[in-house]
Amino acid sequence: MSTLAEPRPTSSLAAPEVYRLTVDEYERLADPAVLEDDRVELIDGYLVRKLPKKPPHAWTVEAADDRLHPILPPGWFICQEEPERIPRFDEPEPDLSVIRGNRDRYRSRHPAPRDISVLVEVADTTLDRDRGVKKMAYARGRIPVY
Repeated sequence: MSTLAEPRPTSSLAAPEVYRLTVDEYERLADPAVLEDDRVELIDGYLVRKLPKKPPHAWTVEAADDRLHPILPPGWFICQEEPERIPRFDEPEPDLSVIRGNRDRYRSRHPAPRDISVLVEVADTTLDRDRGVKKMAYARGRIPVY
């Protein structure tokens, strides 16, 4: 005899009773006096804890960065683990982002989907999240390559 398990929702991180933050609300909370734990990112309107990076993860991110730099076209640069603003409910911090322009262009704002050509997530413990809710966030932002 077998039983069927309840299907797990893949489009949301929490129950409908939980308050969802917009990106604007999240950025207002980013003040250190308000949000004491900066090891979170906003995914689908929810604060999601970022896990510590293990050595294989750190090595892989650095190796990918090393390989992307030589093939980067002029007018693009790479960010590591920096926020990407995908309105309305997402501000993930992918491991690597290929961004249009130069860093000075983003002195007063985070890159938006129109500024991003490639996002890279390296997963050793977060594969389900990276292929689930984060992939959906990048798809909502119409990121060309993930």
